[in-house]
Amino acid sequence: MFFAGTIQLVLTLLFWCVELVGRYTSFWPPLKMILPGVWAHTFMMVYGLYPFFIFGFLLTTYPRWLKTDPVPASSYTAAFVLMLAGNLLFYPALFISRTLLELAVLALLSGWTIALCALVRAYLCPQAIRTHYELILICLLVLGLSGASSSLAWLMTNNDLYYRFTLTGGVWLFLVPVIITVAHRMIPFFNSMVLAGYTLVRPGWSLPFVGICLLGHFSCTLLELPQWVFVFDLPLAAAAIYHSWLWQFRRSWKVPLLAMLHIAFLWLPVGMFLFAIQGILFAVTGTFVLGKAPVHAIGIGFITSMTLAMAARVSFGHSGRPLVASRLTLTCFWLLQLVTLFRIIGEFPLPGTDMTSYWILTAALVWVLALSVWAWIYVPIYLNPRIDGQPG
Repeated sequence: MFFAGTIQLVLTLLFWCVELVGRYTSFWPPLKMILPGVWAHTFMMVYGLYPFFIFGFLLTTYPRWLKTDPVPASSYTAAFVLMLAGNLLFYPALFISRTLLELAVLALLSGWTIALCALVRAYLCPQAIRTHYELILICLLVLGLSGASSSLAWLMTNNDLYYRFTLTGGVWLFLVPVIITVAHRMIPFFNSMVLAGYTLVRPGWSLPFVGICLLGHFSCTLLELPQWVFVFDLPLAAAAIYHSWLWQFRRSWKVPLLAMLHIAFLWLPVGMFLFAIQGILFAVTGTFVLGKAPVHAIGIGFITSMTLAMAARVSFGHSGRPLVASRLTLTCFWLLQLVTLFRIIGEFPLPGTDMTSYWILTAALVWVLALSVWAWIYVPIYLNPRIDGQPG
C-alpha cells in the first residue's frame, strides 16, 4: 500500500504539473480532459492517493492495537490490486470516456470496501481489546467511501450535489478527521518513546470537539455559507494550538523524525485560522480575499506533510531500520513546507503585478522534485525484505 501511495504521490503531482504548465505557459496547450480539471485533481489527491497510506497503516496497526491476528494476505492483496487498477485506469479514462472513469472509480471503491471490511472484522473479533480510536476511524473511512461513491453517482447522473459532496466531504469528513485522529493516537505515543520524562497525554474531549467543528465547517461549505465558518474554525485552531503545546512541540526538535510530525500538525491551526479570516472577510467584502490560501495550508501543509512524516516513521519501524531521518528525507520534508508557503504566497500578488501563475508553477515544480526524491528514497524500502531479518 505504501509503495502504491508513493508512486501515486509522484504521478498525481506530475499529472497536475503538466496541466498547470499548459494552463499558464505557452510550452503546450492545457490538457483536454472530458471533465473539469478541479474534479480530477481533487479525486486523485483525496481518494486515489492518501487512502493507500491510510489503509497501509491501519491494516498493519489495527491487529496490534486490538491484540488480534494479522489481517489475512488475501484481504489486503485484493484491496491493493483493485485500488491500484482503479488508479491506473483513471488517468487514460480522463481523456477517453465517462464510462471508463466510472469503471475506474468502481474498481477503487471495490478495493476500498474490501480493506474496510478487513478492518471491521478485526474490530469485531471476540478477543479484540477495543478503544474508541478504532471505531472512530472505521466511521471516518465509511464517510470517505461515501465521498468517493458520490463521484460515481455524479458521473452517472450529473447531479451537482454529488459533485459538491465529493469535493467537500472528502476533505472535511474524511481526510482531515482521519489524520487528526491518528495524530491524537500516535504523536503522544511517539513522544513517549523518545522524549525523556514525557507523560503520555490524550485529552478525552479532543476528538468529539474536533468532530463538531469539522462537521460545522463542512455544513457551512456545502450550504454555501462561508461567512459562518469562523464560528467553527477559530475554536478548532485554538484547540490545535493547545494540543501542539500539550504535546511539547518545542522538545520535539531534539528528534528530527518526531519534529516532522509536530511541524505538520502545526499547519492545522494555521489553515483553520486562514479559513476563519477568509469567512469574516467574505462577510464584509463579499469576495474570497485569501483565495485558495486556506485550502493549500490544509491540503499541502497539514495533510501531505503529516502523511509523509507518518509514512517515514512507519516505514523505518516496519522495515527494521533505525528511527532516524536522513538529511535527504529532511530536505524533502522542508521543501514541502516551502511548497506550501509558495502556494499561499501565490494567492497574494503585489499591487500592480500578476505573479500568481509563477508562484503556482514554482510550487508545483518544487513539489514534483521533492516527491520524486522522496520516492527514490522510499520505494526500495517497500520492494525489499526487512534489513533485520524479521518477516515483512
